[in-house]
Amino acid sequence: MKIIIATPLFPPEIESIATYAKELATRLKATHQVWILAYAGNWEEIPDLEIYSINKRQPIFFRLINYFIKLSHLAKQADIIYAQNALASGLPTIFVKIFFRKAVVINFFEDEALKRARHFSLTEKSWEQFLRKPEANFKINLIRKLQIWVLRRADKVLVSSQALAEVLSKEYKLAKDKIVVNYPAPANTLQLPFALSEIKQQIFVEARLFSWSGIGEIIRAMDILKNKFADLKLVIVGDGQEKNNLQNLVEELGLGAQVDFRGWVSKAERAYLLKSSQVLVYNPTSEDFSSAIVDYVVANKPIVSINSAYAREIFAGSAVFVDFGKASEIAQAITKIFTSQQFVGANNQENFSWARHISQLEEIFDKML
Repeated sequence: MKIIIATPLFPPEIESIATYAKELATRLKATHQVWILAYAGNWEEIPDLEIYSINKRQPIFFRLINYFIKLSHLAKQADIIYAQNALASGLPTIFVKIFFRKAVVINFFEDEALKRARHFSLTEKSWEQFLRKPEANFKINLIRKLQIWVLRRADKVLVSSQALAEVLSKEYKLAKDKIVVNYPAPANTLQLPFALSEIKQQIFVEARLFSWSGIGEIIRAMDILKNKFADLKLVIVGDGQEKNNLQNLVEELGLGAQVDFRGWVSKAERAYLLKSSQVLVYNPTSEDFSSAIVDYVVANKPIVSINSAYAREIFAGSAVFVDFGKASEIAQAITKIFTSQQFVGANNQENFSWARHISQLEEIFDKML
């Protein structure tokens, strides 16, 4: 099969959309002919694989036009175009589909309208809140409408869960038979150059620090637990405009010894924290379709999770689900894990592997040809 991976980013960019594109291409090239087209000034080479780039420093109109032209040339040789988001790579891909009748799969990796709204500090809403009531901003609503236009014209839209498929079908009015589910694959496992042991009573949480993140209630749960567990430690990875208020809350509650703000950390440090903490807290109220959830599954640790349809589907009963608006409920869940031997981590790790992910992807492609 001849496959174009059309992506907005590629390593050395470190966003997950970039690392996914590289890892996918590396694995597919063994049995398929693969080309990559990305917006990039420089890129990490992959042996025996051709990578093409469009200068991402051009004005957006010229970037899109040049991407379309290059993609058009590559498409003449290809069977499938697999685009990694709905606008930067997805929009020119749909025009190539219209003009050259090529099969197109859009990977719904992120909601572009929400991403832009957050970037410009126009919203603090969770994803589903944003879908139901978008911000009254012309540019953001234009991006949202373009995204919907692209998704409706793709042959297939790939999503990371059945829960996400239901939301997209309902909110974006996509036909259900257009949406296909393929569970995400884990990031490459980092081999840490030292022995690793679990740090008892250490809790790990990763979040964008905004008012909707629920971190304030997690901190209040630490206040409930601090006299019950002598070695209690909450490690918070992430940053955002609520950080100062959260730090003030920690000081007000006298939790300086129990709460550690790390900011954004390297991949190696994140991997270390995931593997060394006793409990992982999963509360992405902002991005309920993030593939980062897979890292929690493969870490094989007890999890306290937001009670969302996506989390219930992915964790499949291996987490304690709570309302992150209630500190007492979070504290009860953590106490249950600390004092019980029955929580041993995820029991469905076989659903999340590169072998399964690629097998499903190839099946989707085959059905389209």
